[in-house]
Amino acid sequence: MLQIFNSLQEIRNFGSASITPQEIYKIFERRGAVATKITRERYQHGSIRRVKRASGFAWEFRYYVVEDDKRTDKTQTLDGATYKTEKAVRRKIEGQLLKLNEGTEYAHRNDVTFKTLLERYIEEEIPERHTTKSGYTSIINMYLRPRWEDK
Repeated sequence: MLQIFNSLQEIRNFGSASITPQEIYKIFERRGAVATKITRERYQHGSIRRVKRASGFAWEFRYYVVEDDKRTDKTQTLDGATYKTEKAVRRKIEGQLLKLNEGTEYAHRNDVTFKTLLERYIEEEIPERHTTKSGYTSIINMYLRPRWEDK
């Protein structure tokens, strides 16, 4: 705290009208009071683009993952015959976006569709035992999806 106070005194003595941000940084650095850069978490929506292919087109979903303070760009390709519109692609990747943004403060603000919830349950939570898994999948496909998927 004393280092920061001394740095502020030096800035005041320097003359605030002609000092640049770089000079301020150097003053704090000399005193050993350099603060780390403050960053906020971002909610990522990803990027979707339509790409020409020999047999029509495909959709590319581009996003990034941060592991060990290192950002890695990722690309996922979706078939254009299956997903005709960008809106259909957005619906498909909605669950994946929720996982990507799980740790951010914005994650809980978005409305989640029941379809996304079902897909995430099937991917992550459904029991491994074959009979239980097939029974739950049957209930989901026969009763839950037809009635609640778009809600």
